Amino acid sequence: MIKHVILVRFVALKRAVGLEAFLRLHEIKYEPIFTFSGRSKKGLLPFIELNGEHIADSQIILLHLKKYFNIQDKLTNEQKAVERAFDRLIESTFFNAANWLKVRDNLPEFVGTILSLRFGKSLDFLKYLLAPFLMINLKNRFETEGTAKHSDEEIITILRNDLQAIETYLGDKEYFFGDQPSQIDIEVFAHVAAIYYVPYHHVSKDLIESEFPQILKHTQKVAKRFFSEFQFGL
Repeated sequence: MIKHVILVRFVALKRAVGLEAFLRLHEIKYEPIFTFSGRSKKGLLPFIELNGEHIADSQIILLHLKKYFNIQDKLTNEQKAVERAFDRLIESTFFNAANWLKVRDNLPEFVGTILSLRFGKSLDFLKYLLAPFLMINLKNRFETEGTAKHSDEEIITILRNDLQAIETYLGDKEYFFGDQPSQIDIEVFAHVAAIYYVPYHHVSKDLIESEFPQILKHTQKVAKRFFSEFQFGL
């Protein structure tokens, strides 16, 4: 059976960047397809199509890929526990705090960045029309989750504590568990890259730049290793 993976992703979706890096880490051939409105049969993005089967949700996709391609973790049980703990940190409190601070005061710039990745600058004027509608959805989402109800000081404290945990564990190591990257390196990279590599300043980006050099070094290292053909930051 031909093992052909099609990765369908939103143009700027961090979880899809993580999936793409995972595929490259394990040298799995794939075809990327970018979409604004497309969804899987379950209505989710990103999703993969593997030999005609739709598989959605990034965590389910990773489990399926590991089983299908017989990818064996070479981590100790303790390392697996650490990986799981950082996975939950990066997907929950870090994601919510960092992304709310990224978009809240910069939504037109954020929308413009997404539009430019797909259409260049030709539709830049739409960012001012789309931003108010997107803000309604984002505010509802982050208020329901809880982050948007906190003060700026409280949100920054949450984000700083998460970043400090990552910075401390990384220390002076090449990657989380030594000289070779693992799945958690990819997940942390995907989330931090989505915060750092946007063409405007915001609180989350400035915090990483000013206080967390090891995280920044790690992000640049993973970007160079797995996405050397892409000029991050432009």
